[in-house]
Amino acid sequence: QFDSGEQQSCKTVSTTPEQDSKMLAKMFSVQSNTGTYTLTGNNCVNFVREVLKVGGITSSETIRPKPFFKAINSG
Repeated sequence: QFDSGEQQSCKTVSTTPEQDSKMLAKMFSVQSNTGTYTLTGNNCVNFVREVLKVGGITSSETIRPKPFFKAINSG
């Protein structure tokens, strides 16, 4: 639980070792060049979307965190 008082949750997405490697490489590449935060572009949702994309996992096009999270298929 965080300051908002809302219960937090997480999801596990089934991936292969190859997908994991691709997504990890993407995370490290962004870590070395984070750029400037923007509400509609360079933000946490778009970061997760790009990481999932290189792993071949499709995701919602929303920029809003809660709907994006809810739309992620786990399993």
